Amino acid sequence: MAKKNKTITLEAQVRKCHPRLRMITNGSTTVNAVRAEQCASIKVENRTILGEIPLLRGEEACRSKRRTFPAV
Repeated sequence: MAKKNKTITLEAQVRKCHPRLRMITNGSTTVNAVRAEQCASIKVENRTILGEIPLLRGEEACRSKRRTFPAV
């Protein structure tokens, strides 16, 4: 009986990942640092990158309500 090739290509493994994980993996370090501000599941460990990128959200950030925007 012939042995089956159990080698799985990297592309096949990537397709099995959740789309959100693929998005984070494909993003650059800078882009992921910006994403980390909005998403608690992304962590930036490199302190130099954190110093280079300005904060987009501050302590005064709050949710916007629909009625505060003008009707279109």
